[in-house]
Amino acid sequence: VDYKIHDENSSLYNTPPCVSGYTCVISFLTICWRKKSELEAEFIKEAAKEKMVQLKGHRSVGGGMRASIYNA
Repeated sequence: VDYKIHDENSSLYNTPPCVSGYTCVISFLTICWRKKSELEAEFIKEAAKEKMVQLKGHRSVGGGMRASIYNA
């Protein structure tokens, strides 16, 4: 997205992707949590049975769980 083009054309060039920009900058829809670390593997296993995947937290924060709750 080149906002200079939008500015030069009085915002009539095309509609910028407002929702995409909003969700990329302010992600209030990702929930992070931690419980006892010995239960995390069990939680991941049981969640996968219900087709909930990619819940394991990021290694940069030392584990935990995270879930995105928006409708992509």
